[in-house]
Amino acid sequence: MADYPVRTDQQMALLIKSFRKARGLTQADLALAQGVTQQAASAFERYPSAASVGRLLRTLSAMGVELVFREKDGESVGKPDAKSRLSSVKRSTKPNPPSQDW
Repeated sequence: MADYPVRTDQQMALLIKSFRKARGLTQADLALAQGVTQQAASAFERYPSAASVGRLLRTLSAMGVELVFREKDGESVGKPDAKSRLSSVKRSTKPNPPSQDW
């Protein structure tokens, strides 16, 4: 089983599409499994960052993929440098307006 680190929304979009195709699923198949339209599945695949976490998890589940959190090699949330990085992210992150849950 391979890990696929995701650091950008573009990487997420590419991985979602790649996993879907690797399983022989069309966007229509994935949409049907989730109870949404093919257009909604297409929009989600192109812009996964605009969807809710719940939608992301349902999509991954429908493809037989799971989301796993792990620390980067050599880093730990308990280490001082990681804590300072987390606090700087919190300060610099502006909240996004609510988006439609495709």
